[in-house]
Amino acid sequence: MFTTIWEFEVDADTRDDFVRVYGPAGAWVQLFRTAAGFRETILLQDVARPERLVTLDRWDSRAAWDAFRQGRHDAYTELDLVTGCLARTERHLGTLEDDRG
Repeated sequence: MFTTIWEFEVDADTRDDFVRVYGPAGAWVQLFRTAAGFRETILLQDVARPERLVTLDRWDSRAAWDAFRQGRHDAYTELDLVTGCLARTERHLGTLEDDRG
């Protein structure tokens, strides 16, 4: 299993829109579902800092993620540009792999 983790800081007035776009039924998941090997996106909110949200995008493997990024590069870039205004900050926290499958 391959997981990529992103951290966002979101203003209160854009939080609902952010959750709609980045949540499990949002535009990002819809795009990810066009690729083989996508498992799920988990959206978490920090209890102590409600403006901080974290996404975990889970894939079967790093190869599946890489194939998606190559094959859907333009769509990924376009969606990133359109939705980037929903967060005050965005930071990639890392990529993790495990062998649980």
